[in-house]
Amino acid sequence: PTVYSGLLIFGTVIATVLMGVTEKLIFALQSPAYSTLPPEGVFTNTFGLLVLVFGALIFWIVTRPQWKRPKT
Repeated sequence: PTVYSGLLIFGTVIATVLMGVTEKLIFALQSPAYSTLPPEGVFTNTFGLLVLVFGALIFWIVTRPQWKRPKT
């Protein structure tokens, strides 16, 4: 049960990071427009995908019984 509350907090952190990066990109890219795919936009999209993959990997690892700490 405590694992899932930690995952909820971790999922909220991942969502906050993605929203913060998106907000920064929206306010930073007035000129040139985002539709022209400036380097900042490509970098931010790549960073967002990496954060999402990292979060999914952590979710997957935490929910696998094989990765649990052995009882001593």
